[in-house]
Amino acid sequence: MATTNRIQFPLARKKNLNRKSTAYNKWYLVRAYAKNLSQRGLIDHMVEHGLSVPRAIIEAVLTQIAQCVPELCATGVGVQLDGLGIFYPSIKSSGDLDEEECTTTACLKGVRVRFKPDSTKLDNLTSKVFKEKVQPEI
Repeated sequence: MATTNRIQFPLARKKNLNRKSTAYNKWYLVRAYAKNLSQRGLIDHMVEHGLSVPRAIIEAVLTQIAQCVPELCATGVGVQLDGLGIFYPSIKSSGDLDEEECTTTACLKGVRVRFKPDSTKLDNLTSKVFKEKVQPEI
């Protein structure tokens, strides 16, 4: 596959120093810049794309999304953002109790928000397809 139009994805090699691991002393790849962009950084990036939408509107929309997605997930509702993916609630439950014993206190072990990347043909962000969109470099 030609490397034109692919986005550079910086990688680094890292040695496994965990003596308990079966892969001890072996090498693996990690992303070179293990940092995340803040909301302000994302807004700056979006503004650099030359959007005709004012910065304040972008910030207001992102802030509202950040408030509404967890709120909806807390009520059991997943939220799909087309081209990005779906945020959805997930629970961890013990499976070793009888029906009478399985109360929310005894059975429910955890609740979290998960993310599943969009996998439509147009905006496929799954790992195998996304790998083809980047140019890995060490």
